[in-house]
Amino acid sequence: MYFGVVTRNQVQLTHVTANSVVCEEEDGHISYHPDKADCTMYYMCEGERKHHMPCPSNLVFNPNENVCDWPENVEGCMHHTQAPPTAKRK
Repeated sequence: MYFGVVTRNQVQLTHVTANSVVCEEEDGHISYHPDKADCTMYYMCEGERKHHMPCPSNLVFNPNENVCDWPENVEGCMHHTQAPPTAKRK
């Protein structure tokens, strides 16, 4: 599967298969992609360089927002630690 984004007459492509990400963006472009095998990890493509990045403790990668997020906000990643309850003020 290929994803393409056109920005200011430049095209960035990323090839994503079931278990891998191949970065083919133009230099200077950054894109983010989920690790299909691990919700707590994601790939950051910087040009043709691929970086395998971890989310902070208790968070998972949210591909809709391109950020690390609470598991209940990411479909398929609810089995990870949930967000702490909010404190009630007295």
